[in-house]
Amino acid sequence: MLRTKDNKLVEMEEGAAKLSGVLRRQIEEGFVGVAIPVDVKKKTLKRVRVYCDVHSPWAAWCEEVKKGFDDELAETFSFDIRFFMFQAAICLEITGLVDLLGETLAAKMSGKSVDELLTMIKEDNELTPEEEEQVIKDLQRIVG
Repeated sequence: MLRTKDNKLVEMEEGAAKLSGVLRRQIEEGFVGVAIPVDVKKKTLKRVRVYCDVHSPWAAWCEEVKKGFDDELAETFSFDIRFFMFQAAICLEITGLVDLLGETLAAKMSGKSVDELLTMIKEDNELTPEEEEQVIKDLQRIVG
């Protein structure tokens, strides 16, 4: 069980959770059955959970299906959804998702200013001042 940044509970299968370096360490330290706090909003965490469910070692999906899922995720989600999933993947240390989204985000961000990118993120999201500040820091670090 995970407790989100917006204080919601999200369940995640142990096998899927172990794709996260952070959650794997928590599980290994015996925090199973305890609500583990994560600095991710529920909406984003649920999307990340689906990625982990598909890529879990116990998932019954063949590699072809996983690849199709990854391609669709990288192509169809909007920039802001991918950006927040990327932040979550970094926070939770989900290497496969960081790699997948990092490539697609880099292509979308090429040649854009931090202000242009922030506008792309803020269009469909209500960010608190603290969240906006964090997004700006992350964008500046990525863009350089």
